[in-house]
Amino acid sequence: MISSGDRLQELHDILDELNDLSPEDIILVEGRKDRMALSIMGINHETKEVQNEGGLFPVAESLAREGRRAIILTDWDRTNPINQFPSYP
Repeated sequence: MISSGDRLQELHDILDELNDLSPEDIILVEGRKDRMALSIMGINHETKEVQNEGGLFPVAESLAREGRRAIILTDWDRTNPINQFPSYP
């Protein structure tokens, strides 16, 4: 089991990685609250709310055509764009 201190260090490492992204990279989030949460945690990188842009797949395809790398951050709730995938038994 991972200790609380190790878990906190992991979170700090991830936040540092997000802050060190290339200017060409973009962070994809579901909506406004997700964008605000990143800002509260000190992440001031370019983000795009996929709910406002027609969903995850159109946004990702558009960015791929532009040659941009995207980091997808979702919280796996019922409105999550990943849930657009069909479910399989």
